[in-house]
Amino acid sequence: MMDEPKTESNRLPGTLLARFRPSWSLGWVEWGFLILVALALGMRLWELGGRTMHYDEAIHVYASWKLVNSEGALGGWPWIFGADYIHSPWMHGPFQIEFTAFIFRVFGDSDFTARLGYVLFGAALVGLPYFLRDYLGRAGALLAGVMLALSPVMLYYSRFGRNDILMAFWALALLILMWRYIQEGKHRYLYMASAVLAFMFATKETAYIVTLLLGAAVFVMAVPQLKSWALGRTGTSQLTGPAGFLLLLVTLTLPQWTALASLAQDVLGLTLANPAGVTTGIVGAPEWGSPFVNFPIYGGSWWFHVLLVGAAAGAALGLLYRNQTGIKLWTLRIGVTCAATGAVFMAIFRPLDGAWSFGPPVLDLLIAGVLVGAAAAEIIRQRRPWQTGALMLIWPAQAAALYAFLFTGAIDVAATVNGVLPAGISVEAGSNRVPVNYLVAGGLLLVTFNASVYLGLRWLQGHWLVAAGIFYLSWAALYTTVFTNLSGIFSGVWQGMGYWVAQQDYGRANQPWYYYFTTLPVYELLPLVFGLAGLVYFLRKRDPFGVVLAFWAAATLLAYTVASEKMPWLLVNLSLPFILLAGKFLGVLVERVDWRRLPSDARVMLLALPPTIAVAVGYLVFSYTNPASSFSLQHWALAGSAAALALVTAFLVRQAGPRSGPTLATLGLAGLLLGFGIATAVRAAYTYDDSNNEILVYAQGSKDIKETYAELDRRVLERDPARNAVEADYDIWYPLNWYVRDAQKDGTLRFSCFKEEGEAGWNASCKPLAEEREAEALLVGSSRRGDSEALASYEEAGPLRSLLWFNEGTYRRPEERRIQCPEGRQLLFCAPEGEEAEGWLLGITGLPSGEQFSKDFGYFKDVAGDKEAWFAALDYVLFRNLDAAWHSSEYYSYLPP
Repeated sequence: MMDEPKTESNRLPGTLLARFRPSWSLGWVEWGFLILVALALGMRLWELGGRTMHYDEAIHVYASWKLVNSEGALGGWPWIFGADYIHSPWMHGPFQIEFTAFIFRVFGDSDFTARLGYVLFGAALVGLPYFLRDYLGRAGALLAGVMLALSPVMLYYSRFGRNDILMAFWALALLILMWRYIQEGKHRYLYMASAVLAFMFATKETAYIVTLLLGAAVFVMAVPQLKSWALGRTGTSQLTGPAGFLLLLVTLTLPQWTALASLAQDVLGLTLANPAGVTTGIVGAPEWGSPFVNFPIYGGSWWFHVLLVGAAAGAALGLLYRNQTGIKLWTLRIGVTCAATGAVFMAIFRPLDGAWSFGPPVLDLLIAGVLVGAAAAEIIRQRRPWQTGALMLIWPAQAAALYAFLFTGAIDVAATVNGVLPAGISVEAGSNRVPVNYLVAGGLLLVTFNASVYLGLRWLQGHWLVAAGIFYLSWAALYTTVFTNLSGIFSGVWQGMGYWVAQQDYGRANQPWYYYFTTLPVYELLPLVFGLAGLVYFLRKRDPFGVVLAFWAAATLLAYTVASEKMPWLLVNLSLPFILLAGKFLGVLVERVDWRRLPSDARVMLLALPPTIAVAVGYLVFSYTNPASSFSLQHWALAGSAAALALVTAFLVRQAGPRSGPTLATLGLAGLLLGFGIATAVRAAYTYDDSNNEILVYAQGSKDIKETYAELDRRVLERDPARNAVEADYDIWYPLNWYVRDAQKDGTLRFSCFKEEGEAGWNASCKPLAEEREAEALLVGSSRRGDSEALASYEEAGPLRSLLWFNEGTYRRPEERRIQCPEGRQLLFCAPEGEEAEGWLLGITGLPSGEQFSKDFGYFKDVAGDKEAWFAALDYVLFRNLDAAWHSSEYYSYLPP
């Protein structure tokens, strides 16, 4: 049969199919990442609500619950949740609160949904190395994804209501966009990086560390470009690649760093950031105190204002005449300046406010918006450069606002303070005066903002405006709870840095400087070992991306070691760069092996024998150091077998060749460490009965809390009791507060017995237990427990544990070990010699002195030569056996029988 002629009609379907056929296909890398992300999601969702809420978890998710159960602002805005949330840096950024509130609105509130957002970010994090496959290598990217999915630290904190796993996602996303912009130079990466920066700074203050370290990396890469720019050989607008991304980081985040000026506040004689422990005002904010400046600084008569405005207009006209610009541009500049000034005056003075009897000054704001829009439209129509056009709007507007503030009485300081400053700042604004501390802080913010705008416009013109718009709109929407709380802008831009600068002298948790060197090997042995090997390898090879990862890993470890506050959840930030570095290095090893040349049995033996030998050696070391056992004939036989296997392995390595042999043996050891990490991850993530003393635990809610709540709900709450049927002490506020949220809302449970701030005793709401017989149930701290006959009608349970802490005596020097305070003491921990915990906690912050270093290394030397210390360490790492019990806070429950 003859072929059918190829007419237009019978070619059309094929053409259409080709047009709609996807230009990509799923290869083994894509399928690998899809499977990994699905596996990671399943592991993170499994029994998600099983663990009792952690102290910090309960704080965060309870704030989200309050937000979603609060009323919105004007017209119910923002509609998806209420407006009852004010950013406070001690609880970190607002993103996690608002994101969890959104989940509550959609799926309801429960332990499962409270952690769901963190699960989604933790699973998505596993897929991010795919976008670095060209730089990590395909095998390296996939192996990095495997480690992210199965990492004990990543798995544990992906199922945990803290923002560190969110930060890991943003940090890796920023690294991806940075590197792809450097390699490809496309503006879309800058736009996406702007959004990531906004969300990162709205998530947690560790964004400063991430930005600083990545900024330092691109600065080193950009040195040749910056040198040429400094010598005038390259224009600002020509800076791309590393220099371009550095400029993005600088111009978008420069105002966020302004509060660093508080480091020099003693020299300046100011208080730009209140220190930790301040009783008036807010930590990290400027002090509202003398000296003050009264406003307006000079009101003057009408002639003064006419003279001042005339002088400004004359100076502007003089500049225009001197520049010899055409009449068209001359008119444009005058018109834009007048429009910007008029818009500011309409917004500040509101002359038409009385024309609208309800709500905000709509007419004034509408006219102001029309003026700005008309000026911007005229700038675009005349095709003026973005740099001059934007500055023509911004600088006259600022000048007009400053003029109104300094020389008119239009600014009501009290009203402005109530709308702009966070709640809790004690203000005396009735006389329309402002402290010099706030004037200096505001002036510094204004200078850094203008510097960033000017530099950004010179660099990228309109593209920078797009990037800045994405950053500032996203950042402001998050910090103001979708523009319902303007005080979030000041707290976000100033306190975000100021608060943590003030905290550095406090050193919460008071961990030793070597804390992360102790904890990282317990959980992340595979990334740590192969990450360090990769660091050396890539530095020697001068692999550009490998060097960046090596710098990020080493600098991150140094930064968190120097920082005074050390917590187990910060291991997420330390593990991430080591996982990427180890993944890239393992990918290099995989690609070095000539898989086709080697017989399958040789490959299997080379992969299996080294881990077998390592397990045997580990068992022998464990048995040798065990003081309760002796080294027997069986142990010697095992040692001989291990030696024989080592000889067989050496022979196979030689037969496989100098590249493939050692590499396969190394990969076999990596497989052993991966298996150990999986076992560690499962044990840490899915054990809910407080049986395993995990060093990851700090202020973890005990299983007793959930069991007590279940009994309380069954015996009292589910019967819809009367108001105040249950009285609970402040001692167990968190995490119990989360579980009894509905009971608090209904008024059936009341927390009382609060400490007065700054006082050692209990306040007046603490009645003796004998006087609380009218309550159907009591939950009291151990300091109030008594044997009163009046409580005979209750069923007592206790002592029960509220919060758990890992016993730090296992890795501290004896003279630095905290101990549990005797029963009845209100402090949680006591110093070894009985000193008050607060004073003792302040004794060791940041890096220690030379004397302390000497003592620490002497302690390490003693431990290294102590056989029993080796056994205790191995017994903990392998089996979580620990002689010391949990540190815990305790309570008693009194329930109806």
